[in-house]
Amino acid sequence: MRPKRVTGAKAGTGFRWQILPAACCLVLLAPAAHAQLLERYEPSGIPGFPDWFTDTVQPGATKQGETTGFEALSLKVGSFNIDPMLTEALGYDSNFLNSAHPVSSPTVESAASVHVGSDWTRNAIDASVTVDDVRYLDAASQSYTNWSASTGSRLDIGEDQANFAFSHATTYSLPTEVGSFGFSQPYRTSIEEGRASYQLQLGAFSITPGFDISSYTNSGGGPNDRVSFDNRIAYTGTLALGYALTDSTTLVLIGSDTQARFSETRPGTPNLNYGDASVLAGIDVHPDGVLRYRALVGYEQLDYATSGLAGVSAPAAELDAVWQPTALTTLTGRVTQSLQNSAGATTGTYTYTAVHGRIDHAYLRNLILDAVIDYQSADFTDSNEHQSVLTAGVGARWQVNRGLALAVNYSFQSLSATGEVNRDTTRHTATLQVTFRPGAFD
Repeated sequence: MRPKRVTGAKAGTGFRWQILPAACCLVLLAPAAHAQLLERYEPSGIPGFPDWFTDTVQPGATKQGETTGFEALSLKVGSFNIDPMLTEALGYDSNFLNSAHPVSSPTVESAASVHVGSDWTRNAIDASVTVDDVRYLDAASQSYTNWSASTGSRLDIGEDQANFAFSHATTYSLPTEVGSFGFSQPYRTSIEEGRASYQLQLGAFSITPGFDISSYTNSGGGPNDRVSFDNRIAYTGTLALGYALTDSTTLVLIGSDTQARFSETRPGTPNLNYGDASVLAGIDVHPDGVLRYRALVGYEQLDYATSGLAGVSAPAAELDAVWQPTALTTLTGRVTQSLQNSAGATTGTYTYTAVHGRIDHAYLRNLILDAVIDYQSADFTDSNEHQSVLTAGVGARWQVNRGLALAVNYSFQSLSATGEVNRDTTRHTATLQVTFRPGAFD
């Protein structure tokens, strides 16, 4: 089995650009050390773990920047802002294994998070803790609890910036995900990650070296547990070069190299240690106005330490856009392509393609409607295996006041797989959700 493509913030992970300048953030775009699709569990709002897609429609705003009286408020303690949140959701899943013989179950999801961040003019310290527990009432073995804790800091040195971050995450990958083979239950991955970067500003030019070290420990997955052989430590070095054409437009060139070292080898198979190098070039256009976008294209090469294993190479790309045609409507879009790997598949490495689109619209001052469409596909490089998942969903959120919101969501999912395993399945999910933000009241 080929190792997972380690992609801590691969050429596809989003960023919170208002926290860090574009060139400093783009150093995190290069492959940094994350398991299959686990980058979605990275914390947002933490220096070193930023999230580009943070702007959503403001409920009922009639002008850009206008407040509505429904925005959540932070608790203020000295020079720190504290944002706690509690969520409870009741739902129904018609086919939680994406099986040709559907098995359904009611679900209960309980989530809590707290984010603490400084509001200093210069420098920053942030920390967050999140817990997300999902219970399948008719299938206890499918229940799981994700949790994470992270902290980060930014040090402003003249016009330069140094960033340091550390996180722990215990996350579960599900049998319903693209690239998952041979699993009947969620499998757990524990991730310890530390990263550091330094942005050197030289007029319009910037140079940002970075380093990331991550460890992964896997377990579970049901009777055919094979994920323990994916335990590893990954070391990633990156170098990002940036040139600011204007205050809102930056050209970037990113080089990255990851070295993965596995802690054990499956009996009768070669050592899977590998190196993964990539080069990406692109542009980031991030004005304060209606349209922001980022485009990155490049190439990556994965080579194994064992000479008998053939390497893999493929183009890598990401296109991101956030468009606010009015103060009431926000559209976001993303297209990515990269190398990934399935922990349960004997065929190993695959080309992962994802397309995401979302629209949020403030129908009333405190009633937000949304629609989402996602497409994910996996084309395995060593066989004719192919998987694809199409998901479409709609939702509505009623912001009762600053601290209380009610939401209802529905999604339809279609999975198709061809090759050694052929199947076409459908899945329906629906949830009713209550979110409470303690201390968010005036």
